[in-house]
Amino acid sequence: MSDSRSKRRSLVMKIITDTPVSSQEQLLELLAARGIRTTQATISRDIRDLGLVKAAVGTESYRYLPPGRRAGTPGGGFLGEAIHSIRCAGHLLVIQTRPGYAQSVAGAVDSLGWAELLGTVGGDDTVLIVAADPQTAEEARLRLARFFAVETG
Repeated sequence: MSDSRSKRRSLVMKIITDTPVSSQEQLLELLAARGIRTTQATISRDIRDLGLVKAAVGTESYRYLPPGRRAGTPGGGFLGEAIHSIRCAGHLLVIQTRPGYAQSVAGAVDSLGWAELLGTVGGDDTVLIVAADPQTAEEARLRLARFFAVETG
């Protein structure tokens, strides 16, 4: 995957994680505001390839959600419910999960395509994530907590 595609898709995931996005047009505008100019056809392919789903929120609106997430579900769907904690140790993040869920959580993190995360390793109940530096790790911890709808306590 090219760097520009990877960067764009990483930004798409960040935007839909942080902001309710209800249309491709809105997503194009949010990308343009961040300096990424692209076409509706490209965004459509990105949405398909990233596995984003458009889910109902309430009775009259919709929003794009990452794979594994459901609108209005406490814990962000089954993966959020499997996570016990997300902590930082320097430039490393450690996610504690229920036994047997770490591989799925690591796969979900990898699918986000966040450029600031250099790699993941999933065991049985622990995911280790390598970030570029401690500040990036803390920012990623907060984003992951929002993504998986996990208390940051």
